[in-house]
Amino acid sequence: GDLERVVSTANQTIEALDSQLAAAPSQSHVDSMRRELRILKRLEYNADDVDTDRDPEIAGGPDEGDLEAVLVSKLRRAETDLVKERIAKTDLMKQVDSLKGDLVDAEKAKEEADKLVFSLEKDLERAIATPVTPSSQPRKVVEMPKEGESATLQNILEPGASVEKPVVPATPSAAASERADDD
Repeated sequence: GDLERVVSTANQTIEALDSQLAAAPSQSHVDSMRRELRILKRLEYNADDVDTDRDPEIAGGPDEGDLEAVLVSKLRRAETDLVKERIAKTDLMKQVDSLKGDLVDAEKAKEEADKLVFSLEKDLERAIATPVTPSSQPRKVVEMPKEGESATLQNILEPGASVEKPVVPATPSAAASERADDD
């Protein structure tokens, strides 16, 4: 009886160990897991010791399933994309700053134009409100100033006021007289 119990216990122990051995990963699986762990550690510290001149996902070949090459390749592509995006962001920020400056300039110009319009409207109202009685004053034709003359509005608002007019030479220029002689 005692011997049978020892053999039975030994057989149970052997079966339990066999089931544990069957459930345990193979040596190649353990090696693969160690390699993947090493890859993940390398990616964490951004190591550059893998040659990835070719894209392992596209090229295939003996390293087709190599997780290390695939992950490093993807990491480098992600870093390249990040650099491009940072450059694009910097360019866009410069463009935004330039446009903000243009907007400020345009707002200033609009404000100046609004002031000018307000002033002209005020002057026009004043000109319209000034009563001119036809019987007391003879109607006077206001001569429109020539290009470059600065007192146009003043001439219209106060036709009797003296305004200094620039002196224009009456003699033709030398170039004009030469042209007349050539004809």
